[in-house]
Amino acid sequence: MVRLMEKKRPREENPNNDNSSFFPRSLWFLGGLLAGALPNLFVSSACRQYGPEFLKLLQSADYIRTLSSENTTTSSPQTESTRTNMHTEKDSQKSVDDWVGSLLFPLNKHGKLDLHPSMPNLMIDIGARESDYLAWLHKDNTTSLIMVDPLPDSYIPLTMKVAEHAVLNIPKGQSWLNPQYKHQALIIRAAMGDTEGDTIKTAVLRLERILDLVPPHIDNLHLKVDAEGADLTVLKGAGDQIKKFGTVIIECAYSNVTRHEGDCHVHDAVKYMDQYGFEAHILGQGKNQANILFVPRQSTIVLPPLLRVHRLAMSGLYRRLY
Repeated sequence: MVRLMEKKRPREENPNNDNSSFFPRSLWFLGGLLAGALPNLFVSSACRQYGPEFLKLLQSADYIRTLSSENTTTSSPQTESTRTNMHTEKDSQKSVDDWVGSLLFPLNKHGKLDLHPSMPNLMIDIGARESDYLAWLHKDNTTSLIMVDPLPDSYIPLTMKVAEHAVLNIPKGQSWLNPQYKHQALIIRAAMGDTEGDTIKTAVLRLERILDLVPPHIDNLHLKVDAEGADLTVLKGAGDQIKKFGTVIIECAYSNVTRHEGDCHVHDAVKYMDQYGFEAHILGQGKNQANILFVPRQSTIVLPPLLRVHRLAMSGLYRRLY
């Protein structure tokens, strides 16, 4: 794990001399995979800077999964041997996930994410390249942020730019990612060399494995997913732990007109979340897309300051809760 730490900048050195001088306790961005908040500023990448060595680790994980899959019997009905093999496969997959997770996350002595104990709120942003939670993180000293994006080109130089522009909030010209960058919200676009129709291979952890790593002092979790049509699949990856979230925002299609095979549809998402006690608030977006805010029916929702920022892109949904 590569860690680059930048010491907290004193308030008096802030060139803006305004409230934006607050430096969050941390931002930890793992390029192409995961990120979160830690004391001070940690920037890490599992992409180009690791080179062939990290790719070998991922290939090893795939190899273990392949062996596990080959050793699993799929005949029906299930025999005791089949059930044993399936159990072995599940254990093997969990071991791989634990191993990959230990490489990607800085964990404390209890095997949990090393999030600061004074920060009880956690925002998980899946599909982070188009969202602006990071841009407003400086408004909230109670919330940690985990950013998830599959772009393999989100390596250390990118994360340093993210930290410089979005966390410190110091205007220093245009972003190197987007020549049209003129706004406070940093937009990380998928314009790093991949073309339409290309596929990329990246390490995958189910959402429930990420939630397993959340320390017990985090008691207010929120989730946003923009996974290019796979939003419902991501939610299903949380299993029963989806009930831990106070708010969940996803994007789904209204009709059977899809952009990608297996796209999420509003009806399916509402039906799935209903079984976990969530009610839906739907906000139309274009002719065929809708943003959906899910909130638990039986719980009082406490929004952290980050989600109360009026200029946040999703504020139109969050405002329904206050």
